[in-house]
Amino acid sequence: MKKKIHRLFISDCAAIVTAMIALWAMIMFAMTSVRAIAPTQVVATLIFAAALLICLFATASLAAVFIHLKRNRESIYTEDILASTGQE
Repeated sequence: MKKKIHRLFISDCAAIVTAMIALWAMIMFAMTSVRAIAPTQVVATLIFAAALLICLFATASLAAVFIHLKRNRESIYTEDILASTGQE
């Protein structure tokens, strides 16, 4: 059971890291495109600041999910395993 819990935790951590990398990559790609069409430097700076805030809040929320999973992994994954096998 402990090995299965550890495996599930690692796969969830991989999903969190993948989501974070994808988020930052998409925002950076969008920012390079927006910078090229922004009418003024002020507009480009405001859009960049908004994108940075989006990334920071999303990163903080993904970190909160990681911390929650790490602190409560036994109960969360035990419940998942039992529910998936029909042993509630």
